[in-house]
Amino acid sequence: MSRSVQARAKTADAIVIADVAGFDDRRPTDRTFKVRVVKSWKARLSGPLTILSEATTCQADLRRGTRYLIYLKRTAGGYRTDACAGNLPAAQAKAAIAAIGR
Repeated sequence: MSRSVQARAKTADAIVIADVAGFDDRRPTDRTFKVRVVKSWKARLSGPLTILSEATTCQADLRRGTRYLIYLKRTAGGYRTDACAGNLPAAQAKAAIAAIGR
């Protein structure tokens, strides 16, 4: 059973709609994504943001040039996400965005 949008939103420290500008996976332990935040909830985030995703079986797979709804957790150095967080391409996240926006 998948977690509800409300459960994902409750456990996230921040939620953003962001355009993926690129990523760096030169380090074997993680991948960093460079995104441009379009809208945010739960934290005031805007403009460019770097998001970390650890190199695990649940590593985030965000594609350059695509807009996503991304659930974030705060870390000592910024924010992280992973594939298990429930991130979705924005085009497929209309219902989730509407639920979060309430």
